[in-house]
Formats: sequence, structure tokens, C-alpha cells
Amino acid sequence: MVALLVSGAGCSVPGSSARSLRPLPHPVAPAVIAGSPRVAIATTRSRSTTAVARRAVRRYFAVVNHLPRAMDPAALAALMTTDCPCRAQVHAIARAAAQHEHYVDHARVNALRASVDGPALVDVLADVTITRGGLRSASGAVISTVAARAHLRRDFRLVRVHGRWLIDRIEAV
Repeated sequence: MVALLVSGAGCSVPGSSARSLRPLPHPVAPAVIAGSPRVAIATTRSRSTTAVARRAVRRYFAVVNHLPRAMDPAALAALMTTDCPCRAQVHAIARAAAQHEHYVDHARVNALRASVDGPALVDVLADVTITRGGLRSASGAVISTVAARAHLRRDFRLVRVHGRWLIDRIEAV
């Protein structure tokens, strides 16, 4: 599954290119917070929102890392909007599972940096290291391989839908 993440298959919008995230705002100074309850509330909400969004991206990687043991496309689908281009990953898992194939790679999250773009929109920049892996048949025969990579970066765009943060797009950065 990490092979799909490396290639960006099913994630990026056709014709899109890598982009930079805008810098995160600096933390509000304690003196400003004490003098302005409105700023304190906004800062607290922003920190809470980014924490929840980062957890959603960590859940994505937890599901991906569990694929060598359980090829469950529904677990990944539950983390994405219904029109996310990344649903191609869900279909790839379902096809592989139907053939009794499984992924054998692993992704380690090095860092996550979130940026609030609106009340229902957050970008999370993920820096991950992936192990050598790929797709294997039920007998263990190699179907495809992917090389290990350090500091692979992906931008996860999350939207809030009915109170839940869902992945709406993953782009190569």
C-alpha cells in the first residue's frame, strides 16, 4: 500500500504539481492571551483542530501499516470523503484482497505539521519513512516492489464532514 503512497497513484489531482504550504502562524504570546479572551479561544480552537487533524492522518498510516495483517478496504474508506481521488487506494486494496494478495511495507511517521485553512478545512504535511515492500501473493511470491524511502512528503487535505475530519485529497509535495 505504501507503493501507492510513494507513486501518488490515486491521490493527486490530475495535472496538479507539488506545492508549498503557507507558514504556520506563530503561537500567540501569553500576554496577548491574557488580555484578549477572543484570541485565547481562537488559538485554543486552532490547536485543538490541528491536533484532531493530525490524529486523522496518523489513523490513515495505522490502517496502511495494518494491511500486511488484514487487507480491509473499508477501514481506509472510512477515513476518506466519498469523492476523494485517493479512493483508488481503497479499490486497489479490494482487488488485491480478492486475489488473496497482501502488502508488506510499513510507513513510519517522522513529523506532521498542520495548518488550518478554514473552519472545515485543514492541511497536514506528513513526513514519513517507508520500508522496502510491495505486493505479495498468498504464497509469498513477489508481485510488485517499492524501494525504501526516507522523508517522503505528502500533503493531506482534510475536510470536516458531519463533525468528523476526513481525508479529501493527498498530494505529493
